Amino acid sequence: ALQLAVLWAGQAGVGDTLPMAVDEVRLHRRGPVEGDVRSVVRAIRVDDTGASCDAALVDGSGLARVELLGVRLVRRPGS
Repeated sequence: ALQLAVLWAGQAGVGDTLPMAVDEVRLHRRGPVEGDVRSVVRAIRVDDTGASCDAALVDGSGLARVELLGVRLVRRPGS
């Protein structure tokens, strides 16, 4: 989910970023996941210094397994 957030920030025009903080983690189901899992990112903010978003890992039945709320990405120096 964090890798997708970094890719999203780059596509949104921020440049190269690093994840610096997550405000809240919600764990909805424990244990390994059988089958496919997809990652979903919801944009919150984009500016010259970084970006923020929410990210989730969703199982094959469409239920969120883990949510990362308030993911904050900062622009890497020199990028």
